[in-house]
Amino acid sequence: MSYLREIGAEDTLYTAPEAIFPFIDLRSGLRWSVRPNRGRIPWWIFDKRRRVPDTTALDYLTVLRLAFAGSNSTVAACVGSRRILYERFWEPLAVAALNTAADEGASRLLWPVVMETFGRSGDAARPCMAKEGLSTSFVDPVLEHLSRCRTEIAFNRRLRGLGIEGGRVSRTAVKDSDGRPVAEQWLVEGGGHAWFGGDSRGSFTQTVGLDASRVMVRFFLAQPEAG
Repeated sequence: MSYLREIGAEDTLYTAPEAIFPFIDLRSGLRWSVRPNRGRIPWWIFDKRRRVPDTTALDYLTVLRLAFAGSNSTVAACVGSRRILYERFWEPLAVAALNTAADEGASRLLWPVVMETFGRSGDAARPCMAKEGLSTSFVDPVLEHLSRCRTEIAFNRRLRGLGIEGGRVSRTAVKDSDGRPVAEQWLVEGGGHAWFGGDSRGSFTQTVGLDASRVMVRFFLAQPEAG
């Protein structure tokens, strides 16, 4: 919502007055709704009219396994795929939030989603829907905002490369349709205000890692000459 407030598009979304999530089992035709309550204490799991049918309050304690899941643990392996709650809640939630089946989706990615929605009470989990369309809410307003800020908008630019070091992305490279680099972003850690690649005799230099001067020169030399 802070993003929409920043671009002046907060009123383009409809926010439901209450957190209600309707479900339907296409095989059996069974319909139900999950209705989290307001407030931090999730008393809705004790109300069979608010929770998933044929489940008990104890079934929902499996959510705690997500908090301690390993880096390679899937949602299915974490919460158990043989439970009714898995089929009627965890599996559709994984697809909706991660766009991935529960037997492939990472538990550690689903945990923050749960904590920022159901974990913060029903008020934080109220569904929001674009009144006219996603582009009307998220794309067109930001283009107008950038234009007012006199920011040049360049289309037909794709992310062409990622540099990975130590399991983390350290460099992203964006190139135009002809393959010429138009932007690069480097992520370095632990340097403080030091200049990477500077003379080791300097006061604020970091000799470990990339040579920033060399990287900048290489990038600008790859640009076409003006005129």
